[in-house]
Amino acid sequence: NYTSDLEVISHGGQTAMSGLKLQFGSHGTATIKRPNMIRASRTASFADIDIVSDGKTLTLYGRKVNAYAQAEASPN
Repeated sequence: NYTSDLEVISHGGQTAMSGLKLQFGSHGTATIKRPNMIRASRTASFADIDIVSDGKTLTLYGRKVNAYAQAEASPN
C-alpha cells in the first residue's frame, strides 16, 4: 500500500495563476509475484487505474474512462 503526493508549480504566463504550487494526492496498492506477475492500482482525482500482468500480457485499465490497453509483457 502507498500514498503519494505530486507537487507542481504552475506556469500560467503573466496571469494570477503563475507561480502557484499545486498538490495532487493519490493512493494505491502493488502486489508482485516473482518472477513476472504484478497487480497495481492507483486512485486519485486525476487517475483511477489498474495495471495487471500475468507474465504474458500487460493490461492497463482506466476505470474513469472505462477503457483499456494491452501489450505483450516482458518475460522478465
